[in-house]
Amino acid sequence: MSELPPETVSLYSLATWTNGLAFRSIDFSDSGSPVVKISEVKKGISGQTKFTDSEFDAKYRIRAGDMIFCWSGQPETSIGTYYWRGPDGWLNQHLFRVEPRSAAVINKYFYFLLNSLNPRFVEIARNKQTTGLGHVTKRDLQALRVRLPPLDKQRRIAGVLGALDDLAIADATLACKLRGAAQCAYIAQVSGESESRILGDVLELRYGRSLPASARRPGSVTVFGSAGEVGVHDTALVAGPGVVVGRKGSVGTVHWASGDFFPIDTTFYVQSELPTLFVYFALRQVGLERMNSDSAVPGLNRSHALSRMIRVPTQDNLRKFEEQSTPLWEAADDLDAEASQLRAARDKLLPLLMSGRVRVGEEM
Repeated sequence: MSELPPETVSLYSLATWTNGLAFRSIDFSDSGSPVVKISEVKKGISGQTKFTDSEFDAKYRIRAGDMIFCWSGQPETSIGTYYWRGPDGWLNQHLFRVEPRSAAVINKYFYFLLNSLNPRFVEIARNKQTTGLGHVTKRDLQALRVRLPPLDKQRRIAGVLGALDDLAIADATLACKLRGAAQCAYIAQVSGESESRILGDVLELRYGRSLPASARRPGSVTVFGSAGEVGVHDTALVAGPGVVVGRKGSVGTVHWASGDFFPIDTTFYVQSELPTLFVYFALRQVGLERMNSDSAVPGLNRSHALSRMIRVPTQDNLRKFEEQSTPLWEAADDLDAEASQLRAARDKLLPLLMSGRVRVGEEM
């Protein structure tokens, strides 16, 4: 067997890869630092009210600007590399915090190098897929060899791709702030004139439908699993916008669907006469993620969930909430869509630059 060319190096050797901690439900409380999971990393914000006050090893801390590699999950929708943009928190399992440590590679270039390798990561994860999840292990990373261009070329490539990335991040950051403002409108109304209502009196939790990955056809309809978006399909089960709740797996997680969607059988979807956005915020506040009814296979008991209490404002205050929050939320959706388009443009340019088929001039 011939030796590898000297210009190739081990991908794993270029960085420190710190795995997250398997947090338990008893570690969660109503205050402290957020536990950052795969769904939050993809969005760059903490999406659920899962917190812990306990002190763990500092190596599990995550801070804004940290590079995160999702090594376990749905191959096509979870596996990949991201920058964390949310608040300081704790890194959950199935995630590596990646810290480049070699003088031969620039941090930003390494981020784009990992992104360029994502088709290979997805292939590895798909080949190891069990119970819907695929994995990219440290051993897989150790087996990958890469070639590094000179540092000046790395800087030029990272500069071009980073410009598109920065615009996408700016859009996503503003979208996050707008969603925060919409949540403030919710808090203001439920803190005012409102009444306690049993959840089951104001909404229904309906079962999603089985849709294996092999049965999905290319389309624009988002498919939701308990952990969030898991793919696309050409036919919707539910007209959007809507709310999806994790039933099996990521129990009690609450997801927003901006358009028509297909919730699979590990989820519930919500039907209610209340404003959809109000229901989304209300469900995020009732602690469904702490209602695991089965120690062997995590599950959300629908009857128990529907017995929880929420605060429902008067009709006038609900109308005020919609008037205040809807424009903010719609603007956030538009910004997220624009960010997705920018990332798509970056992803098209990425292999061209990394392979040398498109060269960046020295003036860059």
